[in-house]
Amino acid sequence: EAADWVPKVLHQLMPAAPEIREPPPLDVFDNNSCVPTKVTLETYVRRIREYWCGSGDGQFEECLFRLALGYIAKLVWDHKVVLRETNVHRVLLASLLVATKFASDTFYTNRYYARVGGISPAELYALEIAFLQLMGHELFSP
Repeated sequence: EAADWVPKVLHQLMPAAPEIREPPPLDVFDNNSCVPTKVTLETYVRRIREYWCGSGDGQFEECLFRLALGYIAKLVWDHKVVLRETNVHRVLLASLLVATKFASDTFYTNRYYARVGGISPAELYALEIAFLQLMGHELFSP
């Protein structure tokens, strides 16, 4: 199940210590707080899986999460994003939104996805734009 392996992969992409790499001066993905969100990654992924990926097609859900994690890995490895406890939920949300729109012909509105992710539609729109810009508008499917 995605709730088991997705958080493990995300934690592996986080630096072992904050001093390894400094975050970019402006991190649109940060929740504007030094305090990590109270929702664990496991709980967040379960919520997303239940409401976002509720199609019942387990294979498609797995593909979406793998595609989203591929995008996140590219941003981390290219040093464009530093995953931290304060931004990892938003990075995952933006990545899943972009992956969903890339991989599927039908999808919900940003308002719906924002509600599932626990943020405002305006915030999700800003995350989506920032994510696409960081990716250079070059999406891929491994």
